[in-house]
Amino acid sequence: MGTDKARLEIDGVPLADRAAAVLETAGADPVVLVGPDPRGTAVQWSVIDDRFPGQGPMGGVISTLGAIDAHLVAVVACDMPALDADEIRRLRSSIGAADVAVSVAAGVDQPLHAVWSRRALPVLLTAFDGGERSLRRVLRLLAVVRMPAGDPAHLIDVDTPEDLRSYLARR
Repeated sequence: MGTDKARLEIDGVPLADRAAAVLETAGADPVVLVGPDPRGTAVQWSVIDDRFPGQGPMGGVISTLGAIDAHLVAVVACDMPALDADEIRRLRSSIGAADVAVSVAAGVDQPLHAVWSRRALPVLLTAFDGGERSLRRVLRLLAVVRMPAGDPAHLIDVDTPEDLRSYLARR
């Protein structure tokens, strides 16, 4: 993208603030950001240092599960501008005894639109220590509930300027 996606604005609202608001609406407490300090955004929340900066999203999930004192943790990527609180609530209510409940769109698991149990942390750490960086591959080692996305548009992410232009043109 060429810029910090967390601070990228749509309709004057940074993507991180949009994601935080959806998590708050879904009942997440606390809402935290993993990574760089979000100063300059409108919504205030706690910041958790990414224990593994530059190592991809798996490091962020590990950092979150290790820092939050909750059995279940909703995890979303801040570059998903169309997140929906009902989708997060559905994941939370479906996880049961599983390690993670993930949304699925077009047959693809979305581990950054998921509710994770802290039970998954030892498996994630072992895989990470062994060099694995793909959350999708690590899902094979966990008990997973897969929930078809109520609306796949809620899982759109904007990784490039073209993705952002496409998203804005469709909404």
